[in-house]
Amino acid sequence: LVFVLVHISIKVLLAIFQKINSTRSLLCCNLVSQIIKAMATDFKCPHCANLLNVGQNIVFTARNKWGKEGLIMLHPEIGNYTVLKHPNFEVHEGELLEFYCLYCNKQLLSDRNKNLAKILMHDENNQEYEIHFSRIAGQHSTYKIIGETVEIFGENAIDYFDLLNDVNP
Repeated sequence: LVFVLVHISIKVLLAIFQKINSTRSLLCCNLVSQIIKAMATDFKCPHCANLLNVGQNIVFTARNKWGKEGLIMLHPEIGNYTVLKHPNFEVHEGELLEFYCLYCNKQLLSDRNKNLAKILMHDENNQEYEIHFSRIAGQHSTYKIIGETVEIFGENAIDYFDLLNDVNP
């Protein structure tokens, strides 16, 4: 009887382990799929159409309120607000930044709201979207627009609700 119980317990544990591995594999596949999708996405300057993304970053020149310039790199996954910059380039929470294209040096200012920047995104199907994101440091507001469709991202997205009411300015 003890042998039968141990044998059944081992079978149950193996089944659970296989289920966990299958779930872990599924999660891993989803993660790999998201990474591949982000890598297949191009971000471009709306003025000169040059590419802004390098590896796993979208790269800009930014200017802070004191007129100091530095490079800022944003994560290409919309809704991921990871920011990389040199530690000596000071940016304070709530500060309004100016974003510029590295190629043409034109400001990437949104035509929908003065507190937003604008770039273009081409996805893996070559669909072009407008991407508008907050220029205010620490504010998580991003909008992905194609035609009449707007997708919103970030806990501060409601701050620019007027953007959603007027998709075609």
